[in-house]
Amino acid sequence: MEPFSLLIGVASLLVIISTVYLLRWDRILFRWCSSFLYIPAPAKELICKWARLFKRDTGSLTEEEDNFLRMFRLISNIAPKAVREKFDHHFPPASLSTILATSKTKIENKLLKNKIISGKQMDLLYPSTGYTSSVNYDVTLMICLLRNLSIIAPPSLGFDKLPPATEISDGADLARIKHHRNFIAHPGKDELSTCEFNSMWACVSEAVYRLGGTGYISKCDDLSQMNLNKDVLIHVKQDLTAVRREMDDQKKDLQTDVDKVKHDQTIVTEKVEHFQEDLSSLQTKHTSLKEDITVRAADLEKNIETVKMEQDTLSSLQIKQTSFTEDISVRTVDLQKQFDTVKMGHDTLKEQVTFQTSKIQENLDSCNCEGKYKFWYNTV
Repeated sequence: MEPFSLLIGVASLLVIISTVYLLRWDRILFRWCSSFLYIPAPAKELICKWARLFKRDTGSLTEEEDNFLRMFRLISNIAPKAVREKFDHHFPPASLSTILATSKTKIENKLLKNKIISGKQMDLLYPSTGYTSSVNYDVTLMICLLRNLSIIAPPSLGFDKLPPATEISDGADLARIKHHRNFIAHPGKDELSTCEFNSMWACVSEAVYRLGGTGYISKCDDLSQMNLNKDVLIHVKQDLTAVRREMDDQKKDLQTDVDKVKHDQTIVTEKVEHFQEDLSSLQTKHTSLKEDITVRAADLEKNIETVKMEQDTLSSLQIKQTSFTEDISVRTVDLQKQFDTVKMGHDTLKEQVTFQTSKIQENLDSCNCEGKYKFWYNTV
């Protein structure tokens, strides 16, 4: 009876496990248990690995190929949709054309001129017919517009480097997706080790949750348990080839720009050398001029001292002149008083003389009359 009971128990357990698996409760139970039970990282990795191996045909793909395939599909299929959710939030589809029209000068001068976006991407932004739509944008173009035209703050290390795991922001999540997309698209990269996969999956999937919302949790979970095979890998490699071809074109454009920059740098270097020669000549002239100025300054200082002495002498003479002027003024006043006194005496004397003269004249006149009479008398 005991073997029969044991068999029934094992069968019941298999039925329960199968039911949980078929109804996709395994991930829900795992996440629910993880929320209040401490499960070591190696145990989590082992459970996820077991689930993935159980879901797929183990003979079709190696583990490293499976890792790469799932990571590529996450970045190429799911991540762009999450980024588009954030893009449409900052650039609503109804006003996208207006926003791009307003920002066209900035896009041309800053992004197109500097080869940050290509001519093909410009055609997507400004189509000759119809309206533009974010549905046609790839993740690179959307991240480029978000970082240059929206109010999303850049992460601490910028958009071109992988942010620290502790930095949680829209800008940091966009930088994470951009970084891992470039890593996956690197030529010759067709496999991922389990360690690389776990690290990248956690980083990208969490960024997708935060950018796109909780609805993307189930999408990522579906992808993590999807049954993959060689046929899917062939299609993915075709998509990857197209992505790599696009990146190669961008690299060629970038190399052309680098060559141009090097050429311009050579020209600038030559100009700098000429400038240095001119600067050396100017420095020599400056030294000579400085010495001349020093000599002239010394002479000027001597002249200033001489002028100061002359000013002191002039001041002394002015003081003496002032004193002399005051003395002359006093003496002039005294002389004027003496003159007035002498003049009064002179006038008095003149009056006296005039009076005496009149007297004498009268006397003379009187004497003259008496003489005439005596002369007449004696004649007679």
